[in-house]
Amino acid sequence: MYRLRELERTDLAEINRWRNDPELICCLGAPFRYISPDVDMKWYDDYMARRGNAIRCAVTRAENQDILCLVSLTDIDYISQSAQFHIMVGSEINRGKGIGTFAVHTMLRHAFANMNLRRVELSVLEDNQRARALYEKAGFVYEGTKREAVYKNGGFQNLRIYSLLKDEFEKTEWGGVTGEQPGSRIPDYCISRVSDVNSKKWIIRECDAVFHPSVVQRNDFNSLFRKIDAFGEFMAAYDSQILGFIVFYANDQRDGIAYITLLAVKTAYQGRHIGQRLLNECRALSRRRGMRLLKLEVNRDNAQAIRFYERNGFHFAKRYTDSGVYMEMELW
Repeated sequence: MYRLRELERTDLAEINRWRNDPELICCLGAPFRYISPDVDMKWYDDYMARRGNAIRCAVTRAENQDILCLVSLTDIDYISQSAQFHIMVGSEINRGKGIGTFAVHTMLRHAFANMNLRRVELSVLEDNQRARALYEKAGFVYEGTKREAVYKNGGFQNLRIYSLLKDEFEKTEWGGVTGEQPGSRIPDYCISRVSDVNSKKWIIRECDAVFHPSVVQRNDFNSLFRKIDAFGEFMAAYDSQILGFIVFYANDQRDGIAYITLLAVKTAYQGRHIGQRLLNECRALSRRRGMRLLKLEVNRDNAQAIRFYERNGFHFAKRYTDSGVYMEMELW
């Protein structure tokens, strides 16, 4: 799993390597230049001297401090309540792992929920299809094109301008709790899909105290985890730490049945609609996959969990085991 923290001086060596990578800079609006470590040190010192009008953060894995991505809000205007958004995912091996998605959603939440901004704007090269898809999925609205606005790679290129307003963000799946009315408060946590195998295992261990009996102490845990990693959908709720997660399967194209295998919210964070939102994300993705029915098994003695599922539309199925009962709900 990933976390967001403020940029630190120790990150500069890695950032300097990124800025001297022509292939990476080719995808950004800025021109390629050879940049010495001293230049980046001065850039960082200037940032620290003017933190009032910029926010620069690093995305790291939850278990270490190594920077994976640089994400920033610059030119913050507290009168107009606006800012410019920038992002750079450095190494090629870290792309396509949800880091950019995490960075966009988490920084937007910070901009709107903590910094009281109203508008976030960005520009992107017209031929950077990957970045455009990321921004459009996050809810950014295309406003227009600046023709031949930047000179790169021996020619002038167009820049597309996008923006996102606070009320628009609140209506997205990342900006508001599913089921609440548009304009309701922005929850102080995020939900994201997890793809990294080590992060999945770490999250399950982090939340294992919620399960009775323990999941990680099951004799078949290793085989269960291999199945989860290979075929399951894994989503986690987090702020500065893991709050909860859900694992489910939505790949039964023959019968159209999705199945929840694990759902947990840490005890200290229950009552914040985290479980409901994780469940809503599961239902939404299962519907998009064409599933018609969502099933799960719950311990027959877990009255709290049974009430939770009943409140969210589940009913008892005829099938049961010695220790558990099956519940299901129709998705269509």
